[in-house]
Amino acid sequence: MNKKKSIVCQPGDEIYAAGDKPQFAYLVISGIVSIYSSSGTLLGSIGPDEVFGEISSYLERLHSVTAIAKTNVVAVKIPKMELKKIIKNTHPVIMGMLRSTYLR
Repeated sequence: MNKKKSIVCQPGDEIYAAGDKPQFAYLVISGIVSIYSSSGTLLGSIGPDEVFGEISSYLERLHSVTAIAKTNVVAVKIPKMELKKIIKNTHPVIMGMLRSTYLR
């Protein structure tokens, strides 16, 4: 795995905080990432083959949640421009579904 395109986190490591400017979306390869509201409420968990940080990166908005490694985590970083290319090449029906979900 290309180390420039991946992150390795230990339990408790903060990947990003609410209010941070997004630089990447992340694809989890292994481990669990916990997602917390800005007030510290656990909102959910992200596991292998799931993506997080994509909404802020795509919409170019500050992160609204905090992502913290719950376990040892390996994730691939997806730069904003690469994410936009991936989304641009997505079928229009899927784009409509994503857009309506992101803006809720």
